[in-house]
Amino acid sequence: MKRLLQLLLALIGTTVLLCAATMARAFYYNAQNYGGRGPPEPLLDHPDRFGIPGLANIEFPSRDGAALRGWYVPAQNRAAVIVTSGTSANRQDMLREVRILAAARFGVLAFDWPGTGQSGGRIDWGDGSMAALEGAIDWLEQRPDVDSKRIGAFGFSMGGMETVRVAAVDMRLRAVVLSGTTPETDSSPHWLHWARNPLQSLPVEWASRYYGWPMGKVRPIELVGRIAPRAVFLIGGTLDENADPQMMAQMCAATGSPKECWVVPGATHDTYGAVAPTEYARRLREFFAKGLRGACP
Repeated sequence: MKRLLQLLLALIGTTVLLCAATMARAFYYNAQNYGGRGPPEPLLDHPDRFGIPGLANIEFPSRDGAALRGWYVPAQNRAAVIVTSGTSANRQDMLREVRILAAARFGVLAFDWPGTGQSGGRIDWGDGSMAALEGAIDWLEQRPDVDSKRIGAFGFSMGGMETVRVAAVDMRLRAVVLSGTTPETDSSPHWLHWARNPLQSLPVEWASRYYGWPMGKVRPIELVGRIAPRAVFLIGGTLDENADPQMMAQMCAATGSPKECWVVPGATHDTYGAVAPTEYARRLREFFAKGLRGACP
């Protein structure tokens, strides 16, 4: 009997350890997704090395006081675009878009989200990131080279999620590109969901809450229609698991006019410009030229 009890206790202990290891692993990988910092690469301090005329380091405050670092190219046509990355990234990941828009004479502001790259604060994909984007709009609005009524935004992935949240309530964004943006955040787990797969769903919930991810609270598909009559351009890819053709069709149907919806053949998440570079550049130039009221492409 004693031997049987020892075996039972050993089995229970092993099971607990395996469950703990599984949950720790799930938390780690979800924390990497939600809270990846996008390291402060050395080249961020040397914008002159990218061959984009006028590109310079800048710093401005988020609405909540965090010091945000970024790059800015002055506008030559009185219109400017804020360019934002997704998670686990920094502004260097948006060089393609910065280059395209700067060459078309737009002012371009690319910054690191709070807690990522060279920006201060902590990673917070809830109110913290919204405050950061509002701070970027505030900063551009004060620029002498920018008409405050000709400010647009380009948001990739999570950057698109934050962009649609801000654009739905802030009329200062006059034209918006949502690239690789899903119709909704992950569903908020309730006890029934946890009961089905608690070793995976609980760590996801913990990681998302820690980094302010608005799990189950933000549905771009319900917000994107509020941007009209300001222009919206939706971009996805046929091989993009985050913004696949079905998701794009849902988002496109929910978006008011004027709008453009483009699913790039053969593109995965964040390869739209690499797969179709010429058309990608043309579409971005023409969309913002039209959406920001007469800016010349």
